Amino acid sequence: MTQFSTIRDIANVWPSHAAFAAAVVKQVDQGLNAEAVRKWVPKNSIPSKYWQAVVAAAHQVGADVTADTLMQIHAAQINRATIKPSTCVPEHFEKGLK
Repeated sequence: MTQFSTIRDIANVWPSHAAFAAAVVKQVDQGLNAEAVRKWVPKNSIPSKYWQAVVAAAHQVGADVTADTLMQIHAAQINRATIKPSTCVPEHFEKGLK
């Protein structure tokens, strides 16, 4: 089973990011274009309203992508963006001890 830790990992299941974008767009009735999908890869983020389309497109090519996979990728992305080493210094913890 393939481990997916980034949106790029998911997109790389297809022969190109354009193919990934086309497969996802095909799953959505309207309101999404391939250019928008291609922008998800460098951002490492997919709007949650399109997760079902990504999961369906992935399953069509035999990739085991689930909503849980997407949740884990996004949670890791949020953690990397919000938790900075400087916020974990002892003085932050000492305030609670006094």
